[in-house]
Amino acid sequence: MLIRAAVPDDAPAIARVHVETWRSAYKDIVPAAYLASLAQAEREARWREILSHPAAGTCAFVAVDGAGQVAGFADGGPRRDGPEQFAGELYAIYLTPSTQRQGVGRRLVGAVAQGLAEAGMPSMLLWVFADNPARHFYEALGGQLVAQQTFELGGATLGEVAYGWPDVARLHALAGAREADDPDATPAARLAAFDAAAMLAVLTERFGALVRAHEPLARHSTFAVGGPVAAWVTVEHEEQLVALVELAVAHAWPLMLVGNGTNVLYADAGMRGIVAQMALSAWELRELDAERMLLTAGAGVNVPALVNALATRGLTGLEWGAGVPGTIGGAIVSNAGAHGGATADTLRTARVLFTQLDGDRPAGAPAVSVRELEAAELRLAYRHSRFRATRRITFDDDGRPSVPPRALIEPLEMILGGSFVLRHAPVAEVKARVAHYRQHRKLTQPPQASAGSVFKNPPGGFAGQLIEAAGLKGATI
Repeated sequence: MLIRAAVPDDAPAIARVHVETWRSAYKDIVPAAYLASLAQAEREARWREILSHPAAGTCAFVAVDGAGQVAGFADGGPRRDGPEQFAGELYAIYLTPSTQRQGVGRRLVGAVAQGLAEAGMPSMLLWVFADNPARHFYEALGGQLVAQQTFELGGATLGEVAYGWPDVARLHALAGAREADDPDATPAARLAAFDAAAMLAVLTERFGALVRAHEPLARHSTFAVGGPVAAWVTVEHEEQLVALVELAVAHAWPLMLVGNGTNVLYADAGMRGIVAQMALSAWELRELDAERMLLTAGAGVNVPALVNALATRGLTGLEWGAGVPGTIGGAIVSNAGAHGGATADTLRTARVLFTQLDGDRPAGAPAVSVRELEAAELRLAYRHSRFRATRRITFDDDGRPSVPPRALIEPLEMILGGSFVLRHAPVAEVKARVAHYRQHRKLTQPPQASAGSVFKNPPGGFAGQLIEAAGLKGATI
């Protein structure tokens, strides 16, 4: 059973539970005529107004079963009546009969307790019918009897008592927090209950200083724009990435993996989930024969720095990467290249982490697996690979763009690294090419934050020529 914040569209279901529960739970307490007069439509309108325009300090939660149906609810806010030493009040909590005695009520109480604490109310009370046998539930949660009174309802005089909790933090710990990782809930329902604070607590416990909360994404993009992300995680080892993806799948946390941030355009609004930076920066060389060396590099290896190091060893094949901002992972994704060379020219294999989400994963299959793919399996073409196929923006006949659907985990195929076959060459020759390509980039690319070369050249031509022919060189929006 999932506990999540209530939204206005929950009003019909809350009204149904409200009326049905009153009629079943209070049939021996409240006059029958009053129970019969309860109108679901009237309650729905009231709840829609409450949820659409919540008063300051109030909160409301629903319990949702595996089929997505609301089976209970609870709400609370500032104290309306009762002893003044209690700042908050649990206004209502109701569960369908089939949902009772399963720990759901305890979790709803915990959710309201947490909500009140977050709104600055350290204590809470609750009014309940004096003759309600369920009152012992609140006593089991540590509630102390703090007040009692009578009131008129449906022509009858009824008694009610108040239970109080001076420390909602302790109550929340006892009752249980609202959870977004209920294994019986659908992925969509778990995502709706996303709790950034709870996510950060788990991530910090697992990855320590590698986690940054509310990190501005503008710091990690060559465009130098982008709002804050709830959690920024630097991944330094393959095992860390596997663990992070497994956590994200299990808890339904949105996760996006990035490299050096080259040409990544983040929204000013930021992101509510996780952005993980691939920082697998180790690389090594192994001799294949007298003429060739095998380079194995992590996805986070900086391409220009690697090219410089290879040049000093007299290894040729990646000189085109001199001055090109980006990482090995990004180079494989886009089959990056320049000066007539490309990643595909020397790439032998790519090490890939595959993620299967709940709805797509066969029973018993792991959520995460790692495989080595041959270059022939990557569908490499001009600035293209299999890793870009599912992320391409397409255009219809009228030029209208269509953005591909987003998955909870992006991308579902993550590059961990690659192996490249390089050849020996005179050190002076390799260094000369590297220096020439680096100088060419300095002369043709602005040093400040910019979009850089993001246009693909058409067959037999150059994107720059088309931009100039269209009269758009230097145009701004």
